[in-house]
Amino acid sequence: MKVKLEEDKWEKAVNALKEIDEKFSPIDKVECVANSLTILTDAINFSWGKGSLGVDDCIQPFVYVMIKACPQNIISNYYYCSLYLNEKLQMKGLGSSLTQFDLIINIVKQMKCDELVGVTEEQFGKDEVEETTN
Repeated sequence: MKVKLEEDKWEKAVNALKEIDEKFSPIDKVECVANSLTILTDAINFSWGKGSLGVDDCIQPFVYVMIKACPQNIISNYYYCSLYLNEKLQMKGLGSSLTQFDLIINIVKQMKCDELVGVTEEQFGKDEVEETTN
C-alpha cells in the first residue's frame, strides 16, 4: 500500500510518537502511541477520502512512523505499558493502541533495512533493536 501524505502530516505523527520518551506514566506513554495513530489515520482518511480505515490499513504507514521517530527504549516502553495499565484501560482504546504498538514493534524487529525505501541503516537502527531484544 502506497500512502502519499503531506510531509507535515508524517512529521506530526512522528513527533507524537517521539514524545513517548518524555513521558513517565504508562497511560501517558500509550497516549503518545494513540495520538500518533490518530494523526496518521486521520491524514490517510483525508487523503483517500474514506470515512474509516481498518487496523490493517495503518500497519505499514505506522512502521514508517516508528522507524522515523526512532524512540529510545521502545521495547522497555512497551513492556512497561503492558505491565502497568490496568485491565479496564486495556479494554478501551488504549488497549487497542498498545496491541498495535506491539504488532509494529514485532514487524520492525523482523525487517531488513534493504526492504525499506529511503531509510538508511543508521535510521533503521536494526542493530539497536536486536541488541535490546536478545
